[in-house]
Amino acid sequence: MSSTVLHATGVSKSFRDGKETRLIVQGADLTVSAGDMVGVVGPSGSGKSTLLSLVGGLLSPDSGQVTVAGELLDYSKPSTVARLRREYLGWISQEYGLVPNESVAQSVSLPLIFDKPRLTRAARGTAVKEALKIAGLDIPTWRQVGKLSGGERQRVAIARALVRTPTLLIADEPTAALDEATGRTIVDNVRAIADSGTAVLVATHDPQVIAACDRLYRFHGNQLVEATPTTRTNA
Repeated sequence: MSSTVLHATGVSKSFRDGKETRLIVQGADLTVSAGDMVGVVGPSGSGKSTLLSLVGGLLSPDSGQVTVAGELLDYSKPSTVARLRREYLGWISQEYGLVPNESVAQSVSLPLIFDKPRLTRAARGTAVKEALKIAGLDIPTWRQVGKLSGGERQRVAIARALVRTPTLLIADEPTAALDEATGRTIVDNVRAIADSGTAVLVATHDPQVIAACDRLYRFHGNQLVEATPTTRTNA
């Protein structure tokens, strides 16, 4: 694909560990284009989640630059980073990040409360239903999140990430807590989102997710190696 959505250059991050400083990510370069599903793989603790947090504006790098949709993430200006995350990014985590006693509608519509001007209740309801449809979940929106299955909760999380039609979808181990069959459904959902034109970046160790990706980046130590094509049969 020709339209670059995410571009990271020379991104590094270290953390204090007692009296020592641990370099987690060193000089990472990364690109994701519209319609691309790009995987980041590596052993547990290799830096996958840290990298996603850096390019997604949740952590500031020690060095390097990140642009999303052509706009620089200026970490010295938190309000600017927050705006870019709000306008361009959707996020899926393995822990779902949902409030158990909220309804499906409340959970999915949460990102919409930050819109200015704020959408009407009817418009929010329409957006929620459309996002749930894309996420492949057909349940009453009054259902309580805490009473859903793991797969249903993950699809609610996907719908919440999609409700504002993000330019870039970031997914951190989206199938880690799911059984194989449910994970397959989630993989198909995320692949379809990429095929619709959204740029997708996913950290994973799941072979099903890896097989669905167009390209892969792999951590060797704290360094991210150049992307390699996958053998995805439906590419």
